[in-house]
Amino acid sequence: MNATTNVTIDSVTLNGTTVSTDYVVEQGAVATISTFSGNNTDSMLYVDIADVPLSGSVDVAYTVNGTQYTDSISYDIDSDDDGVSDSQDEYPDNAPQTFTENASDNETVSSAYVEASNGTFDVTVTANGSVVGSMDNVQVNSSSELVEVSVDDGTYDTYTIEFEGNATVQSHGLIYEAYTGSGSSSGSSSGFGLSDAQLGGIVVFVAGLGIVLLSRD
Repeated sequence: MNATTNVTIDSVTLNGTTVSTDYVVEQGAVATISTFSGNNTDSMLYVDIADVPLSGSVDVAYTVNGTQYTDSISYDIDSDDDGVSDSQDEYPDNAPQTFTENASDNETVSSAYVEASNGTFDVTVTANGSVVGSMDNVQVNSSSELVEVSVDDGTYDTYTIEFEGNATVQSHGLIYEAYTGSGSSSGSSSGFGLSDAQLGGIVVFVAGLGIVLLSRD
């Protein structure tokens, strides 16, 4: 609302409930109706509202030169600015984090991993624009936990891990399939911050018929 003459704000109504009345915007000032707390100034009208609904409408009744007008402003809060409104967002205060992982040459990816702590999260793995693995509502405690997401196709050069939730990410990366020839071998991994200890000492033994047995040190 750009005031070309004195404007009297008669009332501000949120979802049918009056929350502010009687405020004058001086000529030449710009009035903005906001649902955030603040102080009224010559150019800004702040409306203090406790427990603002995630979505709704604000109606502003105002008078200019003896004529009353009403403007309706619809809003839909997006606290984490991720393009998903809070009313539809499972984690409204936590925008997604995206990690790009390049696969090692001559290796086949078996899974992607996220090491996280203290919270809940969803993780989706994509490659070449397609989802190749996902897990929802993963809960981790206060100590770091390694969460593996199996991938449907381990032959891509690049994988994207999208993480959304209130847990804290310590590391992320890719885990590769073990060699399946004769003898013994151990699986390998690449990524940020992963150690053998965090993998739990997984050792892969290959029997004569190609059966892979897993054990832990």
